[in-house]
Amino acid sequence: MNKYMEKIMISFVASHGILDTHISPYLWSPIYSSITLLFYFMNINTIHLAVYLGSIHHFSKDLDLSYLTITMSSLPLIYYKDNHISQKMILYYLSLIHTPIAYYQFFKENEITLCTLSLPLVTYVSVLKIKRFNDILLQMLKNPGKDIRRFEQKLYLSILFSHIVLQSI
Repeated sequence: MNKYMEKIMISFVASHGILDTHISPYLWSPIYSSITLLFYFMNINTIHLAVYLGSIHHFSKDLDLSYLTITMSSLPLIYYKDNHISQKMILYYLSLIHTPIAYYQFFKENEITLCTLSLPLVTYVSVLKIKRFNDILLQMLKNPGKDIRRFEQKLYLSILFSHIVLQSI
């Protein structure tokens, strides 16, 4: 897979998180704020563990799979996390299964309007075109678990974990 295709996939996956803003701001705002603040002070390894455990729950809803099934199928990907094939498999899953399901569920429950379409589109284009966003996300994909630009990495992981927590409520 070439680098541009990876950028497109990462942008697509990242854009579905903005749909959280259509949930009551009294719910999503404190969750995102408190997790971002909490992650600033946490050890990066603890953050990775929290994101992993939260992801098991989050992804189990995609295909109605048990926690055990998700955990067992993710263990080889975690063990071989430095292998680019593992990272590509995760990106393919997110791009081809998880994100389309999230969009489908969102648009099944919400009316398609200019607002509901524009926010994800602006997010998609921003992540795709703003080099700094994309570079950090690509580095996090290619060097999982590594400490890359600590503050920005924690910020992106806090957004990811906030999405997981909010979607679990």
